[in-house]
Amino acid sequence: MKRPFILYKAPFDNGNIGIGLAVFEGDEAKGWRLSSSNAMYNENKLLIDQSGINFNDNVRRYLIYGFINDPEINKIEIIDKNNQVIEANIIQTNWKRLYFGLVEMNELRINVYDKNNKILLEVPYKSEN
Repeated sequence: MKRPFILYKAPFDNGNIGIGLAVFEGDEAKGWRLSSSNAMYNENKLLIDQSGINFNDNVRRYLIYGFINDPEINKIEIIDKNNQVIEANIIQTNWKRLYFGLVEMNELRINVYDKNNKILLEVPYKSEN
């Protein structure tokens, strides 16, 4: 879709290291320019952020991304606007485990699983009561 992106370690003034996202547009012939960027930090088990990106086909898609602080988290599924399940890519780095997925959506919907396929977290949160 010609919209490359980079996930990076983002230092904050208070000394914390968060995750950053940089999205580019352009091509090899004309060159690349930074289209958008964002950075976040928290100490939760799972950091979730999203960035809306307009593509050449005039469709707005959302890059859902973050880092994982919980070793029990094994799989992350993102549900798109058509109720299709997209499994997020999880990458082990020398810093943290990162994840990302690109979807068309109207509402953020995520299921997070452990290695036994038990749901650890749902967004939006669903109470068992």
